[in-house]
Amino acid sequence: TDLKLRGIGQVKITNFAGCYAPRKTEIIVQTMGKSGFSVILKAVNHHIQIDQKPLESRLHPMETRRLNKCKSHGFSFVQEPGKNAEEVYDFLQSCREEQNLELSISKVQLLDYLDLFPQNYLIFSVRDGEKLLAATIAIKVHRQILYSFLPGSLKKFNTFSPTVLLNEGLYNFCQNHQYDLLDLGISTKMDGKDQKTLIAFKERMGGVKSDKYFFEKRL
Repeated sequence: TDLKLRGIGQVKITNFAGCYAPRKTEIIVQTMGKSGFSVILKAVNHHIQIDQKPLESRLHPMETRRLNKCKSHGFSFVQEPGKNAEEVYDFLQSCREEQNLELSISKVQLLDYLDLFPQNYLIFSVRDGEKLLAATIAIKVHRQILYSFLPGSLKKFNTFSPTVLLNEGLYNFCQNHQYDLLDLGISTKMDGKDQKTLIAFKERMGGVKSDKYFFEKRL
């Protein structure tokens, strides 16, 4: 009622990935439906459960070879300082442009969030010396969950697949900081089309599938 009085005609709600709380997700989907919300997108999400085993024990042999190739060339996983945020953002924007996609957050917004929530917005990368090969903005969603929010790498580095090394670094970070779950995010475009290549890659990384719901209601 308050939103209608303010002239708002539509509400969209993005739920957390089902892996966070499977039973609660079921209840939310049922309740939202009873409240007049419709599901406008059921996206494919992947996560990796953190345990004491190395990530390499879950990798497909193809990704193990790529991981070893990155390491043999001396590439390094880095937790970036906040001062490098603009460089990383520009790199990720270039990665999205190669795929004809847009980043879901502006540079100004990202810098604001990094300033306001430095403990919750973390920047990680893979570098060859000073050169960026892959990067992600990760979000500490919960004390037990780390979400790789904005990952990316350029096509010219595909023969190395530095994202494999990036994900191993994130997994090790989760192990060292007592996280239970690494959320790799969705592999579905907002038009509802699955990114089949990305889904296959995440599953070769040991990713487990769950659903992420997007709801909408017209007031």
